[in-house]
Amino acid sequence: MKKCLNCFLVLLGILAFPVFAQGPQNPITAEDADNLRVVTLLRQHTAPLTEMRFSPQGTAFVTASLDGTLCVWNASTPPSGQQRFCVEGYTPAVTLHRWSDDDQTLAITDALGSTILIYDADGEPIQQLPTNEAPYLNLEFIGLSLLAHDVYDTYTLYAPLTGDILAQVEGMDSAATATQVAIVDFDGQVVIWDAETGEKARVLKPDEATHAEFASTGQLVTWGEQVQLWNPAESIHPQPLSDSRIDKAQFSPDGRWLVLWEGESASIWDAATGEQTSVMNELAGGLQSLTFTPDGQRIISIDSTGVGRLWTLNEAGVATQLLRFRNNIDRMFISPDSLTGIAARNNFAARFYNLENAQLRGQYEFGVDAVISPDWTIVATSVGNLVVWTGLQSDSRVFDFAPIGFTNQPANIRANPATDLARVALMREGDPVFAIGRTTDNQWLQIIMPDGVEGWLFTSNVAVQGNIEDLPIGTQE
Repeated sequence: MKKCLNCFLVLLGILAFPVFAQGPQNPITAEDADNLRVVTLLRQHTAPLTEMRFSPQGTAFVTASLDGTLCVWNASTPPSGQQRFCVEGYTPAVTLHRWSDDDQTLAITDALGSTILIYDADGEPIQQLPTNEAPYLNLEFIGLSLLAHDVYDTYTLYAPLTGDILAQVEGMDSAATATQVAIVDFDGQVVIWDAETGEKARVLKPDEATHAEFASTGQLVTWGEQVQLWNPAESIHPQPLSDSRIDKAQFSPDGRWLVLWEGESASIWDAATGEQTSVMNELAGGLQSLTFTPDGQRIISIDSTGVGRLWTLNEAGVATQLLRFRNNIDRMFISPDSLTGIAARNNFAARFYNLENAQLRGQYEFGVDAVISPDWTIVATSVGNLVVWTGLQSDSRVFDFAPIGFTNQPANIRANPATDLARVALMREGDPVFAIGRTTDNQWLQIIMPDGVEGWLFTSNVAVQGNIEDLPIGTQE
């Protein structure tokens, strides 16, 4: 894979942006649907976007495109929205990428999906892992190690900085904590490795398990023919919670509660005692998704018909329906403080809810493919080959591509700098103006809009906050 760094831009960025004192920003809340604006645009790609993702700590942002490149951008690291580097050889639905939990290491597969390349956070190559016989399906950093799962259902644990293979086994499913990896092999056994060394710590022998999931406490649930809960320090064969085949098992964030998906209901169990505490019913067609709020006090379920419900979970593990969300939803975003939920639906505005009091507070236009930064200060969406970052109007960060000002009245956008030409778009008063050029007399600004439309805006319609002379002379059609 060839790295395509624009050295001139990197050098220019170092000279122009040596140090930034950039403090924390306020997160987006349920009350902020009317307080949002586009804060910057990312414009590197020349073909439509296929992927975008924030790194775990939110310092970086990754985009990938049909143009065959994967690019990394500054996110919380200033200046926000500045391109760090791009790599060539990206193949949609084949190339994988994954950050380490500390945002310091990035693993990317090549165009064939069978060779893993390791980069540091600035795009410097660190290691190339041995080429695999088959393309990989998934990558996951576990502490300092990297777990790779390929299309032959082989799980390989790598030391990514040295390229060493620590452990390898064929299996059906995997689960991991920061210190251990569990693989369900084709005999229905669970092989547990030490995540750092790859040494086999123990082997559990469930009753024909096909899946496994760890709790944050280290407790492990296995399911297949039966559902069984395992103590992290013992290999004693536990009594089954259920003799039924379930769809999925899921722990609460603190590991206290276990939810079993089964048909059109979900049962909640005390993970310490193995006792069932309540049942969530009326999940038509079964569950599409179930998400705990980070504090573990609420659950949001979306059934297969798109009906979303908000449940409260009390100290006894009893779930009570608090709200049925308006209209159907496809995805729910939940804030780190557990107070805000954003319900997204294809081709509809996203609805902002206060989860504490189960109230709808507003709506804003973005869809289910949006991604939100870990600190909840940026909502990223894509339009064609353009990435749009939306944040609070009060966002004080330094952005690499900032608006030159804001419209001071409704304004027409023209195909060329002339008022007698047809209007190609209309801007509202107060819209941010992202300028990419100007006329020689500075009477017109060439702009790009968040929907990707380019055109010309009369400068008098803009409350200019930047220096127009810094813009290049624009090109006309």
